[in-house]
Amino acid sequence: SEIVGISGNEVKAILPSTMVKKHSRDYERYNVEGILFASLNVVKEIDSESFLNRFPLSMRSVFQGMIGKVSFEEVMEKVLDLISKDFGNAIFVDKLSQLPWLKFCRYSKKSLILPNVNSKTFLDVFEIYGFSTYGTFLEPNRRNLLDSEVKFFLNYHVSRGFVSYVYVPVFIVDSLLGYIMVSGNKPIDLSNFENTLKIMKVLGFVDIIEQIFCYYRFFVLNEYRDYLIPVVDISFGGLKIKIDKHIAYFIDIGDNVKIYFKIGARFFEFIGEVIRISYENDSFIAAIKFLNMDKSQFSFIRKWFSSFER
Repeated sequence: SEIVGISGNEVKAILPSTMVKKHSRDYERYNVEGILFASLNVVKEIDSESFLNRFPLSMRSVFQGMIGKVSFEEVMEKVLDLISKDFGNAIFVDKLSQLPWLKFCRYSKKSLILPNVNSKTFLDVFEIYGFSTYGTFLEPNRRNLLDSEVKFFLNYHVSRGFVSYVYVPVFIVDSLLGYIMVSGNKPIDLSNFENTLKIMKVLGFVDIIEQIFCYYRFFVLNEYRDYLIPVVDISFGGLKIKIDKHIAYFIDIGDNVKIYFKIGARFFEFIGEVIRISYENDSFIAAIKFLNMDKSQFSFIRKWFSSFER
């Protein structure tokens, strides 16, 4: 080849036609977002003390002695206990819950706040720091109290005996783990700064839960293949995957990772090297170079995707 010009980060080169013909298909990238999912494990040791040091000083005492020695479920229980002290009650709601209003939280990735079940303020359109009242999720013509869905929403919360509620979805990448439901015996005055701090504290605790989940799943349990994350595109040389903000915080360029995915009836397992971490289209992205991909494997991948591209 012959380089004919350089401008910034772009290089123009002349390639012999035989070379272009030989390699153009091998390095074609396939946009597979929404089609292909992978499991990721990081081949990198992060000791519990280093992990703990990433938390603010005020939070380290909460988890001192716990990281690396207890299960994720025990950490969740500890967090729920801490939240309960501020509000009165906190539980973890399974991601399979059929409560209809939770689907709005899931698909919008917003937290739901019910300041006072007796004032019907949950039908007001109000948003603050990622928290929204129930009315935000509803069309204007569905905010009438006679609407069956709204009536069910009201009756459900009144019957539980609490006055105020907060629902916060817990996410890793694009997958939902569940919801933290916080219930209080007093109304939440959203104009009061102290109350705003309290609900923001819940968001902070949920952030910690997500961090600990990432720590266990991606850095400790290095052989797990059951947690799926979206693949953005794939080529002979590597792939781009969506990652969580917490994963982005823990991995560095040059780290090795294990990648598992299934295409058709065939299961693939690769070792890769992280070559770029970026933020694209409102998502954290990791570009990974395959270290052990061969042409026969990529030929299978290319054939499978080409079969439905036509």
